[in-house]
Amino acid sequence: MQKPRHTVGLSTPMPSSAPPVEFQIWPFGEIETTKGTFLFDRAAARSVLGAWRMYGNRLTIDYEHKAVDPDRRAGDGKSAGSFLLEVRSDGLYAVDVRWTPPAFAALSNKEWLYFSPYFSAEQDSGRILELINLALTNIPATRNMTPLVAASRSYLAMEDDKDKEQAAALAEGDTPPPSDDDSAAPSSEEDETLADGEDDEDKPAAASAVPAAKPTTAAASRIVAAASAATGKSDPAEIVGALTALSKTQRVNVSLSKRVAELERKLLRGDVVAMVNAAVRSGKLTPAEREWALSYGMESPGKLRGYLDVTPQRAVVAGGETREPRASNTGAGTVALSDVERRICENAGIDPVKFAEAKNRPIRFSEG
Repeated sequence: MQKPRHTVGLSTPMPSSAPPVEFQIWPFGEIETTKGTFLFDRAAARSVLGAWRMYGNRLTIDYEHKAVDPDRRAGDGKSAGSFLLEVRSDGLYAVDVRWTPPAFAALSNKEWLYFSPYFSAEQDSGRILELINLALTNIPATRNMTPLVAASRSYLAMEDDKDKEQAAALAEGDTPPPSDDDSAAPSSEEDETLADGEDDEDKPAAASAVPAAKPTTAAASRIVAAASAATGKSDPAEIVGALTALSKTQRVNVSLSKRVAELERKLLRGDVVAMVNAAVRSGKLTPAEREWALSYGMESPGKLRGYLDVTPQRAVVAGGETREPRASNTGAGTVALSDVERRICENAGIDPVKFAEAKNRPIRFSEG
């Protein structure tokens, strides 16, 4: 059975006076805060890495967790930077940290003193399951840290998650398949670090005064962020309204596309019918060939046009009878072939002499 979880935000001192390119997020062991004790052990490390690999992107750093605040306004969730995860022998690290120019300047000027992880954890054990993002903050909650800048006070931001339970494998320590992106794959050092601590899973979990979080909170926050970006809206009601309008527009576009296709087919049939009627009148087609020609033309007007271009005309006489037109004789017993007829013989492999003899066949009457 899955254990209840909640989303938790903590604050931790920045590890250096200059904007760092890597820093420790959590050490292995119990993490004491003003709102309870959390656990980052080998099972937690596997769960955090597995959730990150499933996400498949760089994790982000924002300001005061505005990116995951459901009441945020447009522009509140601006990025301060991004990073990758790496498990080392002493804990979890943010590596390849890339700061935005405004964040770099603010950190250099000590306008922001701490970072705050936003994560999910089990309610009963306090074991950390997923890191959602980090935020720059000036209100730390983690105890017994050694900041390079002075701390002021402690605060814990917590949001109850009411989504349905998901990702049971993460809670049990199972790791999803690695991402195709090498940057999201753990190093051999990470694998060895996690393998060395298998027995840690059997140790008693620390008690927590804070309800822990479900991994689905992160997914929900990302969905809301994507919807906000797609619609340009920040208010939840406005996002829903904009998505509804986009959905209706999509249905209207599909309906219009079908209507246009129907009209194009009608116009095409009109062109094909006119082409076939003209061919019947000129003697290139017999009335019996009409339906076949219509079907062939609807499949491809170009094919029908090419067929008619090289089909010889037949003489149409009273009573609906048709006769192949005779070419003028060039001498006694000699029948001349037109250029079109010679091309037909060449393309079809027909003996021109036999073709010429066939031109002298008797009158035949068309059907109907």
